[in-house]
Amino acid sequence: MNPIELWALIVVLVIVLNAIPAFMPPTWALLAYFHVDDGIDIWQLALVGALAVAMGRGVLAMSCRIWGIRVVPRRW
Repeated sequence: MNPIELWALIVVLVIVLNAIPAFMPPTWALLAYFHVDDGIDIWQLALVGALAVAMGRGVLAMSCRIWGIRVVPRRW
């Protein structure tokens, strides 16, 4: 796997991990796996991971605005 595909995989996995609110492993465990298995520099992983976490939480917030009204009544 070339480096660009590996970084794209890391970003997508971290976004998905943070966009699904329950029953997912912690982000640090995924980043630690890539550090140990592929030898990626920890500082690069931290920077890319932080940006991907922010994007994943943004996706979660936008999806809650869209689908949250259908699941939880307004009076709650």
